[in-house]
Formats: sequence, C-alpha cells, structure tokens
Amino acid sequence: MNYTFSYMPGILSIHYLLSGICLGEAGHQILQPINADGSSVFNSKSTSPAKFRVCDTNGVSIGTPGVVRDFRLVQVVSGTATNMNETVDSTTPDTTFRWDPSAQQWIFNISNKGLYGPNQTYYFVITLNDGTMISFDYGLK
Repeated sequence: MNYTFSYMPGILSIHYLLSGICLGEAGHQILQPINADGSSVFNSKSTSPAKFRVCDTNGVSIGTPGVVRDFRLVQVVSGTATNMNETVDSTTPDTTFRWDPSAQQWIFNISNKGLYGPNQTYYFVITLNDGTMISFDYGLK
C-alpha cells in the first residue's frame, strides 16, 4: 500500500507511504536526473529538473492538483564533491511544480541562475499535502 487513511470524526486524512515502488521507480523520493544520493552536479547556468512520484495502492501515480504544498531551498553549503556530471533537456525554469501526464510525475525545473552560484551544494525540501517531505540536494559547478 502506498498511502494510508486515517479518520477522526469529521476529518479524513490521506498519507503517502515513505517508500515503495511507483511505476517501476522508487516512490516518494527525487527521481533522475537528480540522484537521490546527492551526487548530482549541474551547470550553474542551467536548470535542474526536480521530479518525483507518489502512487496509490494500485501503483497509479497521483497527479491530483494540490499534491505539492510547498517547495523551498533550506540550506546552502560551500563546495561540491565531484565535477559536473549531469545534463538537462530544458533550460526553461518553472514557477511551480507541474504534473507531466505522459511521464506520470511531478516536475519543477529549478533555475540555477537565481541561486548563489557555482561550487555550492543546495539542499531542498518538497512538502506534500499529507505533511510528508521529499528532501534532496545537488551541487553546482
């Protein structure tokens, strides 16, 4: 089961599980091209596509509006562990997470131009509407 229900009189809550397979990939974590282990390094003049999925009990990816409640940069640390190792398909930044029906995933192209610059590691948190979070990080060169 990839989400659970809880009920209190007058209140129905849906909670996504913190792990599991969702359309053949890990659910409830950042997806490629950002490595979940934090080893991705992008060009500081590009975008970084943050992608994730959460699924229901049948393995169907949930694209209902409102899944993403908040998205923010929470920490910047000087230095990156490796040289640039990621490329991107789009250089158009987004202003909010959007549902991609063909890939059945949420995506947000983060503009790296608006961040503090190269040779830094950036830590982000996506807060979902059930109160759970997806954390990830990547470096810039």
